[in-house]
Amino acid sequence: MSIIKSMKYFIITILATFTTISSTFAQKVLQLNDSKESVAIGKSIAYFEDKEKVLNIKDIETPEIQKQFIQFNKDVPSFGFINSNFWIKIQIENQHSSYEDWYLDIDFPVLDSVEVYYLQGKEWKKHVLGDKVPLEAKKIPFRSLIAPVHLPMGKVTTLYIKVQTDGSVLMPAYIHSAPQLIKSIGISELLFGMMYGSLLIMLFYNLFLYFSLRNKSYLYYCLYFLGYLAVMPDGYTYAFIFKEPSWLSQMIIPYGLALSMIAALLFAMHFLQTKKYTPILHKVLMGFLILSGVIFLAIGFISYNAAAAYTTLLLMVDSFVLWISGLIAWRSGNKAAKLYVAAWTAVLIGLISVSLLVAGAIPFSSLARRANYIGIVIQMVFLSLALADRINILRKEREQAQAAALASAQENERIIKEQNTLLEEKVDERTHELQQKQEEILVQNEELHQQQEEITAQRDFIERKNRELNQLNEHMSMSIQYASKIQNASLPSSEQLQKSFSDLFVINLPRDVVSGDFYWHTRRLQYEYLAVVDCTGHGVPGAFMSMIGSTLLNEIINISKIEEPSAILETLHERVKNVLKQSDTGNTDGMDVCLCRIKKQDFGYELVFAGAKRSLYVIDYKGNWKELKGDRKSIGGTQLNGSTSFSDQRLELHKSDRLYMFTDGITDIPNPERKKFGLESLKTILVESGKADMRSQQHLVLSEIAKFQRDAVQRDDVLIMGIEI
Repeated sequence: MSIIKSMKYFIITILATFTTISSTFAQKVLQLNDSKESVAIGKSIAYFEDKEKVLNIKDIETPEIQKQFIQFNKDVPSFGFINSNFWIKIQIENQHSSYEDWYLDIDFPVLDSVEVYYLQGKEWKKHVLGDKVPLEAKKIPFRSLIAPVHLPMGKVTTLYIKVQTDGSVLMPAYIHSAPQLIKSIGISELLFGMMYGSLLIMLFYNLFLYFSLRNKSYLYYCLYFLGYLAVMPDGYTYAFIFKEPSWLSQMIIPYGLALSMIAALLFAMHFLQTKKYTPILHKVLMGFLILSGVIFLAIGFISYNAAAAYTTLLLMVDSFVLWISGLIAWRSGNKAAKLYVAAWTAVLIGLISVSLLVAGAIPFSSLARRANYIGIVIQMVFLSLALADRINILRKEREQAQAAALASAQENERIIKEQNTLLEEKVDERTHELQQKQEEILVQNEELHQQQEEITAQRDFIERKNRELNQLNEHMSMSIQYASKIQNASLPSSEQLQKSFSDLFVINLPRDVVSGDFYWHTRRLQYEYLAVVDCTGHGVPGAFMSMIGSTLLNEIINISKIEEPSAILETLHERVKNVLKQSDTGNTDGMDVCLCRIKKQDFGYELVFAGAKRSLYVIDYKGNWKELKGDRKSIGGTQLNGSTSFSDQRLELHKSDRLYMFTDGITDIPNPERKKFGLESLKTILVESGKADMRSQQHLVLSEIAKFQRDAVQRDDVLIMGIEI
């Protein structure tokens, strides 16, 4: 048996080893020879995504991780905005006859941290690159990410690259020989020098025009290109301005993008004169200007990843809106908008290409990588021409306006002479008419004076009545407030209820200052009596009914000593009819009552319930919901079936069981859409919060009511009582 086990483990080990070897050697090997002194590494790499961002080079060497590397089949690794670390694995065979020292060039300087590992002997050599690494700390202090690697001739060397960044994970990388690296740097620096030189010349030229002409379009033009200079992700700001990594060196790109969009929107509004010629378009651009300003201010409070994503999206949306704005202005007859549209067409194509490239939506290419630079240079030229063209158009329009004004002035002079003659004749006629009108006005003034005296007398009378009404209203308000204090004093106190029950809550929300709903409690002998009552009416009438109901319950139980809840309700019905003389007056006011009698016994508690159109709800200690329905009869008024008898319902209770009594005001609470709160909503809240203490349950019910009701007006008095046995 041990031999079979040993063979089994041996076979498993062989299969695992074979799988690891197959996985390792399935990767393509990048070959360097005499005909290749600069090679793109994209199609020769494998990658592993470290989502937890915790692995180091020793972890990466383990067979478990090696099996998870994935072969990359594109020219340039591009993963978009992903918050993970990426490990890149490259196997390079150096067949070159001259060079063993090569250079890894990663042409995307805005990566935060790049660690390059390769074996030299039995030790891992490490180079640290990235825009969070001080320039002096790099092996080759240059704006882009360049690391020297030693590749022994005739051998296969494995390189690992760890990429960690908050922005887009884009890695156009090459292996250069020393001569080819010098050549590549020289060409790129020449091209960038020409481009930056052109931008700076145009920037200072248009700034000079602004100070000369005081035209705000030139100022916004300069601010736009100044913001864009900070955006160009080629490491120049990092290499020549910041040099040391900092929060600002990382966030300069989102800030530059937001600033350039703010300036571009201001330029469009001023250059296209949207406020004057296209008011609706002006409001739209103003909205995007506010949005751009908000994003600009928010950059300092969010992560770089979020800031880069938001400003990239802002750049795309604003650029498209600005292009559409130019088309609208052009169709509206603005001749200067033609060159403006051409300028934004060029930059829009470039920005779309670069944004899609950074997001990983399109494959990498040198043209796509530099598309925004090409577009911005073309845009600079066309916007400068557009500004010059607009000045020429304004000058021609001013000359035409001056000529038209001169002709108009001459015509006006002729008309004025004719009008003067006519006016002299009219003045004489009008003078005579005015004398007649003056006499009529004197008569009317006398009549108006008499009417004013009458109005003054009426005003004094109205003011006096208003004072009397205000005094009466103040007196009534004070009386109602005092009535509220009396009503609250008649309700059971918290101390009284807490002596009888382990935990409870009461929510009492009158629709007006005083309420037609009330709760009632008394203890007689071994019984606890508890009731929640909904009287007819609101405000003062309802409050009178509640005082009558409270007084009658005290008399029936504590004086008449009636014990059974059904008999108590029948007696209450008769006494309400007698007190209100309903047989003689035809009064139909009454009450809906939920009445409980609780008695402690050896085995638990005995509950006897009787209800007049109100039910009792129980949640037992296991969380089960039960409803004890009351009789379909009210207290007082005229019963449709001619009967006033009520029935008792009995139930055994246990410790921690909960009882809930409430009036229909809580289920009838409306929201602005006229939908009622409903029994099911209340049931859900009470059942789901059944394990919480009663005070917490009270706060939850109030919170849910407020959330549902919002600003809708309360229709009825609201009363709910919950007790725990």
